[in-house]
Amino acid sequence: MRWLLSLGLLAPSVGFAQTVTIDLDGPLVKKAGLDVDEINQGLNDAIADDLRLIDPPKYLGYMAEAAAMSMKGMGADYASNPKGIVGGLSFGTAVAGVPAGFARGQTDLPPGGYAAQLSLMGGVNLGMLVPGEDDFFDRVVIYANGMYLTPPTPEIFRGTFFNVGLHGQVKVIGPANAAVFEWGGLDLTAGIERGSYLLRLSKALPLNGDFGGATVRWRADGDYTLTAGSTSFPLELSTNLRLLVLTVYGGVALDINAGSSNSRASLSGPVEVDLDGEFQSLGNASVAVEADGSAANTTQRAFVGTQLNVFFFKVYGHLNVATNNSFGGHLGARVVL
Repeated sequence: MRWLLSLGLLAPSVGFAQTVTIDLDGPLVKKAGLDVDEINQGLNDAIADDLRLIDPPKYLGYMAEAAAMSMKGMGADYASNPKGIVGGLSFGTAVAGVPAGFARGQTDLPPGGYAAQLSLMGGVNLGMLVPGEDDFFDRVVIYANGMYLTPPTPEIFRGTFFNVGLHGQVKVIGPANAAVFEWGGLDLTAGIERGSYLLRLSKALPLNGDFGGATVRWRADGDYTLTAGSTSFPLELSTNLRLLVLTVYGGVALDINAGSSNSRASLSGPVEVDLDGEFQSLGNASVAVEADGSAANTTQRAFVGTQLNVFFFKVYGHLNVATNNSFGGHLGARVVL
């Protein structure tokens, strides 16, 4: 006699459908001295928890908000007041819906919204390109940034970064310079950013649990992708202050976001139990998921940073905190000429 547990959820109005099917061989389970219902329930709970299937739209909404936050501040320079050209590289992460932090976590999938980005940035002061004595062009810097990368990783879910952006920065109030001290004035920065963070299952997913006094394992294989992306229009007001080789800066921002995320999964594999150090098959389990989520349309944000200036070489750190319970930061290096 075989025992089949199939749990399906369908809710088009909130954007998800999922089915968890656990097909166990009843006699084999009893021969192992285990309870079928206990294994079914324990395995179903573990699958829902590890694969983030408890409330997919909410979880994916956090992923979309983290994807939007992960790009903030990478595409412009808020500390150097460039008079010529600037270029740099930065790496950062963001979280949403979980306590502030920078790591993805110890689980195979992040416990809440998470995204990472790596980006190359370049900018030019328009005063270099437009001849004449017009002071306006000396106050405007145009920036572009972007990157696409799938770095090597031992993680079961491999991440892919993508971002591209274009920003314009206008110095509304000019700087005040007193040799070792400089106030950078007041900058207005606006632009458009598009980015995504994709997690894809790169190898078989082992899921273990202790049910009824025995170690039960589900070895799932197949496809699982989770994609979070955002098109964002930030509007930022910032200032900076330099003392000798150290600059601090900060600002406030309004972000208009069009962010969404989705997960698609088709997984199956044997359910096994550890008996005297050897795993024996009890049946099979499968999971099918289609889910979507979205980010808040507008958020308010504050940001701060510090930069170490060694002639034309700069090293900096940047932090973002938003009103939608998202948090992010990045580290980078720049050359300013």
